[in-house]
Amino acid sequence: MADQPCDQDVGTYDPLKVAQQLHQAVADELLERIQGGDAKPADIAAAVKFLRDNNIDCQAVRGTPIFELAENLPFDEEGRETG
Repeated sequence: MADQPCDQDVGTYDPLKVAQQLHQAVADELLERIQGGDAKPADIAAAVKFLRDNNIDCQAVRGTPIFELAENLPFDEEGRETG
């Protein structure tokens, strides 16, 4: 982790708290962009990477948005492209 700023009290610096706040801020920003409809392709890719890097996944259960997405992808179960 980077060195602390010189004007910060050594006793109050908590790197874990800073990392948690940064993690939450990134998640909040990505979610806001996606939900607001302002997400660019790079934002979507960053969100996917953020989830993957944090070992977040889900099951595609019938009736959920992820299931509908999977059903509409142009690939079969083996990953081969369909017409």
